[in-house]
Amino acid sequence: MFDRWEKYNRKLDEEFKPLMRLLNITVYGSYFPNSEKQFLINQADFLRKKGYTNTFIVDEYPSPSLSISNLELSIRCLEFSDVNFLIFTRNGKNQGVSRELAHIATSTTMVDKVQFCTVFDQVKDEQGSVPPLSLDDINNSGILRREFNSEQQLQTAVSQQAYAQLKRLQNILKTRL
Repeated sequence: MFDRWEKYNRKLDEEFKPLMRLLNITVYGSYFPNSEKQFLINQADFLRKKGYTNTFIVDEYPSPSLSISNLELSIRCLEFSDVNFLIFTRNGKNQGVSRELAHIATSTTMVDKVQFCTVFDQVKDEQGSVPPLSLDDINNSGILRREFNSEQQLQTAVSQQAYAQLKRLQNILKTRL
């Protein structure tokens, strides 16, 4: 029985590894204070080490022109990416990620992408990090929200969501091979 189990798992690994490299994931969140931006970079690095090598924060994308605003770059990333992970933290200035969330929730260009977006909400002392108006956007648009307390919990949740989205998008990704 275990030989069959091992063969099955090897087959899945062989099937998904090339797709993991093709899946484009963008991680959004606060860049202020500076430690928050480093926190986002750490999450992107974590996913890259897991095999999702096409994972970036918005700042890592080259700006298409000098005149583009940070918000416009974020919107382009939201519309371009296969999967969008928005991370709200207790210490971060969350205005930018709230604007990105509002775009997902209200833009007609994002209707088909809502199912591939996840909000990760840091909870401390039973209080979340997502502002009330952003919670309305999440609830009204059907965006998935996952709570976390620690970085380890976040990484577990991010990894689970990346894999779930990979499975959902596998047929589309196979056409890119």
